[in-house]
Amino acid sequence: MCSNSLFSLVFASILVAASAAASAQTTYSVVAPVQTTYAVVSQAPATPVASISPAEAPKPTAIAKPAPPEPTTFAPSGETLAPSSYQAMFRVDAFTVLNQVASFEASHGEFTMTPDEISLFQDMRSGHATHFSFAEAALITSGVHDSAQRQKYLAQIDEITAGSRDAIANCKTTRAKSRAIMKYLLKGPMKAGYVHGQTLLSVVLDTGTFNCVSSATLFNIVGRRLGIEVGAVSQPGHVFSRIPGYDVQTTSGNIYSSDQRVEHVRKSMEDNHHKLAGYNADRPYHEMSDFGLLGATYGNVAIGEVAEKDNVQGMVDTLKRSSLDPTDPNAGLGVSRLFLTMFNNSLKAHDINTAAALANLYRQIARDPSQGDKMIARLSTASPQVASR
Repeated sequence: MCSNSLFSLVFASILVAASAAASAQTTYSVVAPVQTTYAVVSQAPATPVASISPAEAPKPTAIAKPAPPEPTTFAPSGETLAPSSYQAMFRVDAFTVLNQVASFEASHGEFTMTPDEISLFQDMRSGHATHFSFAEAALITSGVHDSAQRQKYLAQIDEITAGSRDAIANCKTTRAKSRAIMKYLLKGPMKAGYVHGQTLLSVVLDTGTFNCVSSATLFNIVGRRLGIEVGAVSQPGHVFSRIPGYDVQTTSGNIYSSDQRVEHVRKSMEDNHHKLAGYNADRPYHEMSDFGLLGATYGNVAIGEVAEKDNVQGMVDTLKRSSLDPTDPNAGLGVSRLFLTMFNNSLKAHDINTAAALANLYRQIARDPSQGDKMIARLSTASPQVASR
């Protein structure tokens, strides 16, 4: 047996289709991943690796009609690429790696991406929203994969938007409009209050509970529909929205000058005992486009999956996060740690084939392959021990 099938792209056909899906309508402002012609070339593994039989990948969603154009979010400002971001740590884009890691699930006949998710990620790669509005994309990242169910949620968002439009009828400035929208949301659609870890837009609409990610998502959807330029910002342990000149704390409704951002971020970190992690001490935040905010949903979901020891799915959702925002300050480190965790778990389970596949894949995609080299070295001592059992 050999490892080549593990490294094959089980969704290779969808990548070819991506170029045909682009249109002139631009909905999202994207921090695009660095394009690369690097191809993953199989190397001889330290230990023979069992092949994984590929299963048929789901087809991307056909475009019935293009998503209606929305005002574009204003793009993230220039910032230094964090050393622990995906783009800094890996030389193969995260979507390509995602397709390869998904082969672990494919070996069991299960796919970790639905056709609609595939279409969404194609949009990300092309930089054009040809399939979905921002609201529908947010529902997809929240796990609402049934189109009919999404239409019900979208109708609910239409009602929320109408209520917000009434709330801002007498407002003259962007700040005043944003404050009025937040007041309306917190007293109405989000009146059930803050719940830690409640990151899904669909659950906000079902229950009225929210956290920083889901509340920022709802505010940004509504704000954009009402003609407000919106974006998002992540910091250690938190996400909030931004409008030109101001930051909007969507969990509380507070709005303050973006010139005070560093002061507020540092106080928030101190109050909540959050560590700096991959963020820059002088600029402890990361400005995101819409795709980055969608990626934050996957990132929060991945945290819960890893906590439940579902490391494969946690890896898949971390790679989805990295695909949507390869410049996120902590995404690369998260991928690297999960590779090592999955490798260690495979060794403990005496699954040398999977451990070797992970080690070789990491060595091929990382800009610094030293961790992969160390894993390969450990395999040389683990294999005889397993063989003697």
